[in-house]
Amino acid sequence: SKSVDIALRRAVALVVYMEGKAAQNTVDALWLRIDNMLSVEDRKIALELREYEKEELLFEAEMLFGNVEKASIELESLLTELEERSLKGELSRLMNELQLAEKAKDKVKSDEIIAKCQEISLKLSSLHKLRRESTKNFNSV
Repeated sequence: SKSVDIALRRAVALVVYMEGKAAQNTVDALWLRIDNMLSVEDRKIALELREYEKEELLFEAEMLFGNVEKASIELESLLTELEERSLKGELSRLMNELQLAEKAKDKVKSDEIIAKCQEISLKLSSLHKLRRESTKNFNSV
């Protein structure tokens, strides 16, 4: 099997770890957030990890983080990284589509794609801003 992305593995490990420690609706919201940001392929990997490597993941998370507060901070950072990566992948895919639409002189499709690209760029810049602020706050603790 291909090697699993470390950020994805850790994020899944942390949510598995929090399953017994946080409110169920919090945990459900985390799984939903992960599902929504992942590609179909990564979603499948996350599901397989949850199903077949739960004990290992639990152990890893306990060793790495040891407490819920630390785990939550780390999870937030990992989710931001995964979301950023997912958005960059989507942006790259759209840029390729845009080239094809422009070659075909399809103005309507081009404008549609440009609007989507701008939307993703805004999301990315707000994620960057969030990351900078959380790094600043984390270092001032």
